[in-house]
Amino acid sequence: IYYNPAGLLGVRNPELSLYYHKPFSGLDNVKMNTGAFSFAMPVYTRGVLGLGYAQFTVGDSETRLYRESSFSAALSYSFSSRFAAGASLKQLSHEYFPDARTMSVPDATWDYSWDSSALTADAGISAVLSRTLSFGMAWQNFIRADVGIYDKDIVPSLLRLGGNFTSGKITLALDRAVRNQHWGKKTTTSLGGEWRLSGKLVMRAGYNNDEITYGVGLNTKIFGEDGFSFNYA
Repeated sequence: IYYNPAGLLGVRNPELSLYYHKPFSGLDNVKMNTGAFSFAMPVYTRGVLGLGYAQFTVGDSETRLYRESSFSAALSYSFSSRFAAGASLKQLSHEYFPDARTMSVPDATWDYSWDSSALTADAGISAVLSRTLSFGMAWQNFIRADVGIYDKDIVPSLLRLGGNFTSGKITLALDRAVRNQHWGKKTTTSLGGEWRLSGKLVMRAGYNNDEITYGVGLNTKIFGEDGFSFNYA
């Protein structure tokens, strides 16, 4: 849903996913939270419908300072067992919550509004090249979206190219992202690996331009054939 809507192709049964992350949790007076919710289910014979909501906040319920969120509705269609395409429509928004000190300072930026939102969209394809090799491409934010409150704030479009190789219990994945922007980093390269130690335990590691990450996953079954997965990174 969030990276390549064509990737929904692999959903065979209704799936629900929840995500929560608290950056810099060990630092005093730093209150940031990231959360996401997604749901996907097959529709008709070759389609998969997905819904997703993601949110980032600064502050807590009593002293909230900033919030940004996105709501996505995605649809993937399988043209064959090896090729799928998908598209998603997204509502992007962000909002500031001024405190007394902020309100006391004259600033034309806030004369009009404290929040803004805009619509944009993603599109992508997914292809199975062989029994071990897959490829995907996504064009994110290809509809021009301005989320500026006072000045223009155009959300940059993003082109993603990626692939993965699977052999036995090992999966390797490579992703290259190129942003259409005139500031900051324009490209990001990411590499990830997964080692399935058993039918239930999975080890993962990843690398990009700035950091190295690692994690573990636990897969099990509840209520007979229904699957449950817990991941920590």
